[in-house]
Amino acid sequence: MKKLIPFCFLFAFIGSACANTNIKQQVELPFTGERGYNLYGGNNNEQSIVIKPDGHTEITAITKGGSYTLYKGKYADRFPLEDGGYYKVIGDSMIELDSSGNIKYECKMTPDFDNPDIYVEPMPCVAKFYEDESL
Repeated sequence: MKKLIPFCFLFAFIGSACANTNIKQQVELPFTGERGYNLYGGNNNEQSIVIKPDGHTEITAITKGGSYTLYKGKYADRFPLEDGGYYKVIGDSMIELDSSGNIKYECKMTPDFDNPDIYVEPMPCVAKFYEDESL
C-alpha cells in the first residue's frame, strides 16, 4: 500500500497537468451569436458567421442562387478556404488572408461593370460585422 501512494500522487499530478494544458489551448471567442459581413461588395455577396458558446462555428455564403457552407467546425484562429487562403476574425471585422497569411486585395467589385476601362484601386479584403435579423 505504501508503494502505491506515491504512484497515486504522481498519477494525480500528471492528470492535473494534462487538464491545465487543455484549458490553455482553448481560443477565446470574439463573440457568440450571428454576424453578417460583405467582403466582396455589391448585392447577393453576403456572408455570415455563427459562433456558439461551445465554440462551434459556421461560416456561410449567401448568394442569389442560395447559400453554402464555407467552414464548419470549432472556432479557430484561422478558418481555411478552398483556395488555400484563410478567413480570420480580428476585432469587429472579418479579414481574408492569402496562403502566406497576408491580407488579400481586390475583394471589392468594380462599381461600373459597363465600362471596363475604369480602374479601381485594389481594396483590402476586410469587412466590418453587422447584426442583421434577416440573416
